[in-house]
Amino acid sequence: MTKALIARYLTATLLFTTAAPFLLMPLALVFPVAAQTKQERKGEADHLMNQAIQQFQTFRYDKSITYLQQALPIYQQVKSRKEEAKTLNNLGHAYDSLSQYDKAITYYQKALPFYQQVKDRKGEAKALQGLGNAYHSMSQHEKAITYLQQTLPIYQQVQDRRGEANALNNLGNAYSSLYQYARAITYLQQALTIYQQVKDRDGKANALLGLGNAYWHLSQYAKASTYWRQALSIYQQVKDRDGERIVLGNLGELLKKQK
Repeated sequence: MTKALIARYLTATLLFTTAAPFLLMPLALVFPVAAQTKQERKGEADHLMNQAIQQFQTFRYDKSITYLQQALPIYQQVKSRKEEAKTLNNLGHAYDSLSQYDKAITYYQKALPFYQQVKDRKGEAKALQGLGNAYHSMSQHEKAITYLQQTLPIYQQVQDRRGEANALNNLGNAYSSLYQYARAITYLQQALTIYQQVKDRDGKANALLGLGNAYWHLSQYAKASTYWRQALSIYQQVKDRDGERIVLGNLGELLKKQK
């Protein structure tokens, strides 16, 4: 089985943080050039942040980065540390989405101390998870685990069940990449339980896929098939074509193995 077929990227957990709702109009109309107050400057940055979010959600990552780069110095100027941290983290996520992992890591590392300074625990966990995901994508799995392990107690402390499940799922995938399949299964089973409790079907499908992959590597093909078929059903229901394609490829390889 090829690596592309048996691997599923880490659960996407670093969704862009939204700024305050703002009417989207040209900046020149919204904010006169004449002397602006601190609040007006922050409103300008919030507007740019919302534009960045819209571009990110339509997969225009380069344009999203442009808006974020414009928002960043404004948040710095008005000393809005929390929004500065969010902007840095979002830049990390945008570069991560472009597979520019070195740049992503740089921005996640910049965001982390700001989150810590303003005592934003959930933001801190997101930055740590971004670092873990980026290092995993670069096949530096031990480093990935170091960061992902730090996210878990934070999500538990702030009672973010979905974040906790994502951290467990990502740890399971990272241990699978290190061929530690028994440990991977432990984490993936815990993730699956929480995904079921919070009714996260996408997360549930990803955990099932990861479990199937781990059991495949342990040559427990019946279990692998059971988990993959459960994942396939969910991927089809939520219309996740990439997930469906991966599972069908895995099941095809399984049929070859059984002939």
